[in-house]
Amino acid sequence: MNFGAELRRRRRSRGMSQLTLADLAGTGQRHLSYLERGLARPGRSLVLRLAVQLGLSPAERDELLLAAGLAPEPEPETGGPPVEREALEAVLKGYLPAPALIIDPDGGVVAANEAVVLLTEGSEPGSVCRLLESRDADARRGFGAPLRLRSLRGELRLLSVITSLAAAEPSWKGYLLKTLLPADARTAELLRRS
Repeated sequence: MNFGAELRRRRRSRGMSQLTLADLAGTGQRHLSYLERGLARPGRSLVLRLAVQLGLSPAERDELLLAAGLAPEPEPETGGPPVEREALEAVLKGYLPAPALIIDPDGGVVAANEAVVLLTEGSEPGSVCRLLESRDADARRGFGAPLRLRSLRGELRLLSVITSLAAAEPSWKGYLLKTLLPADARTAELLRRS
């Protein structure tokens, strides 16, 4: 199995552009293009981030890892992680239509709800990456500065709210839930119509 071809097939089957997937996975569109064309080799952490953003099942994720010449992820020792994953997905879904992301201690996106696509559609490259760069400052304040992002649907004015997930589950120490709430009525309406 060819990693680049498999990544392209999975991305296209989900209707994602290279820019959208690259932005969500915290890499550049050019690098993603090189990966899909077989001109670059991915590292393990990038393959895992791509798998998360593509919504791959554990079996599909392992197929992608193997295609990249990497070992599959070890099976969890307990039933905890799948249950935690389901709980996190329910939390993200609960914030719809507002964008919400779960960020790991290194600043990578672990999961995101469907509304995050609004942040990359027609926006300047790296917009999601800039949101993640403000992680530490936001975490100290609890709230981030108001954000203005241009999308295909118009300007979005958002306010970021940071929540630590460690209180809910000690194994999630250092993980943050970043929600991007509408800062005005127009943005709220744009989010509802998406």
